[in-house]
Amino acid sequence: MMVNASKSISVLIIFLFAISSLINVKCIAQNKATSTKHCISIADSLSKVRSYDESNKYLHKALVLFEQKQNVDSIIYCCYLLGYNYKNLAKLDSAIRYLEWSKELAVKTQNPLLANVYNNLGISYKKKGEYNIGLSYYQKALDLNIEEVGEFHPKVAAIYNNIGNIYIQKSDYEEALAFHSQALNIRQSTLDNDHPHIAQSNNNLGIIYGSLGYYKKAIKVFNIAEKIFLKNFGENHPSVAQCYNNVAFAYAELNDNKNAIYYINKSLDIKLKLLPSNHPLIAEAYTNLGTYYYFEKQWDKAFELQDKALRIYLAAYGNYHPFVSREYVNLGRTLLNQIKATSNLNQIDLCIENYQSAIASNVTNYSKLNIYTNPDLDKCNSQLYLLNALIGKSETLYQLAINN
Repeated sequence: MMVNASKSISVLIIFLFAISSLINVKCIAQNKATSTKHCISIADSLSKVRSYDESNKYLHKALVLFEQKQNVDSIIYCCYLLGYNYKNLAKLDSAIRYLEWSKELAVKTQNPLLANVYNNLGISYKKKGEYNIGLSYYQKALDLNIEEVGEFHPKVAAIYNNIGNIYIQKSDYEEALAFHSQALNIRQSTLDNDHPHIAQSNNNLGIIYGSLGYYKKAIKVFNIAEKIFLKNFGENHPSVAQCYNNVAFAYAELNDNKNAIYYINKSLDIKLKLLPSNHPLIAEAYTNLGTYYYFEKQWDKAFELQDKALRIYLAAYGNYHPFVSREYVNLGRTLLNQIKATSNLNQIDLCIENYQSAIASNVTNYSKLNIYTNPDLDKCNSQLYLLNALIGKSETLYQLAINN
């Protein structure tokens, strides 16, 4: 009796499964047109809450269907959103691949999304350290936006903001100040006082003031940005983390390492909650925390953190990138000052190797095998990082000479 009941239940389950499968097939056949729209809608929602990997799963499914139907406008949008998501995941090669695909189709059809595609290509190339390519895409986005909405509009302010960020990375702070001031002027006239974009502009101006040596002025505008970000997003948000990171830098330059380490640890805690452990923004926090331990003359702790940052940057960007160059400089500088403090030359070869690697990751076609070869300045990505590498290498060679 028990066996028969079990068999009956099994047969019933199989029957119900078959019926449900037939119903599903019928629904899919009837609603094929809406299924891709559903995927895109879900992908959009997931992207907005920063669930980029989950969003991409739906986008890849939708893209296959759009290609089958040769729906060009939908392919443009799907590739754009894939590129946007991959950019935020720091998977820059994938981001550029999909954004370039979106761009090619958008140019042919004059799709209204083209300005956004150009802008995100600019961001992606900027993150790769290819600043001139990034600037060229920002200029294209700027031209289209001014043509569409006029010069005094938040869309235009966003492009000015992004151009200013590239000039920050190029260490051209006067040019950066001009673009970020222009962005803030437009935003203050067109947005509410507590809008996150107002905070973003203040945050970027703070970076510039700090880089120009106006550290107290930098802290003042960072505090404005922090209050607005906290009001809009709460504590656990990437923008708040970056603001804490920047405040820490200013305090460090004022030799207030207690506050510097406090704020960078707050920044790191938030980033570790929100981001994968191998994300470049995590590396940035390790870099800055390492710098503060460097100023405290805790060489081993500084070196450990800088090495962690370097490994993340190498995995994310490869050997040729300004941030990779900067981290090699930091490692060389830490070793050099440890050598000076202890008169122990055991690490001097590693110190020279780090400075050579810093040059090689910043100057194309530079061989780091011969330490006396001069780099070609025309092939340099960041002049500031190259200058720091050359100064560090010369100081290291001087230490080697006076101790032999």
